[in-house]
Amino acid sequence: MKIYKDKSRGKSYFYYFGWTIIAFFGLFFLLFFLIFQNVYKIKPYQKIDFFWAAYGLKDRFYQQEILKEYEDDGLLEINMYDYPFNDPKLYDYYQAYGENSDFVILSEGDLVSMQEVIKDKFMALNDLLIDCPTINNYETFVYEELSYGVKLFDKNNDEYNHQHHYLEHVEFTAQGQESFSYYLLVNQNSVNFDKENNHVFGYLALEYFLSINERQTD
Repeated sequence: MKIYKDKSRGKSYFYYFGWTIIAFFGLFFLLFFLIFQNVYKIKPYQKIDFFWAAYGLKDRFYQQEILKEYEDDGLLEINMYDYPFNDPKLYDYYQAYGENSDFVILSEGDLVSMQEVIKDKFMALNDLLIDCPTINNYETFVYEELSYGVKLFDKNNDEYNHQHHYLEHVEFTAQGQESFSYYLLVNQNSVNFDKENNHVFGYLALEYFLSINERQTD
């Protein structure tokens, strides 16, 4: 009889306080998870994002090379968001990934159509020349006397394209499709161009990206 009463008391206790115990442990594990995520989650200034709107990447050469170059300095991740420029959902992809990418590669037609908002979305290259002098080796897209895009591919100049070698890793043309010139632009809101807080992977990645093909072919 005594054992039965003890069991009954235990059941009664769990009946009244069980959900409180479960909630307590649930909150404990949730708090632990949030702390763990905050400590180990990759921060925006520890990664570099590219948004490509061409015909596709042939390989992940740039992703691998840039990460390998700067991982010892604290760069943890490189993302290449790659979508065909003529994909009917391209605008949706751009809103999802391009708006927050550090670098955006667009066709000249896209740039012409969005000229009115270029200076609000992208950084003038004139402000980057000190840290990224290799920009001077490229033609640029000029808007209101300022350069905003580094030309990676020229639809009318094969000599220019073979000089910079991006065709080795990127599909800028497709059979039966109209050709366009393509430019790389720097996101105005990128956190990786913040020298004051020592967030400088944007400068490093841009200079490395623009010079890597030249070094590979020296």
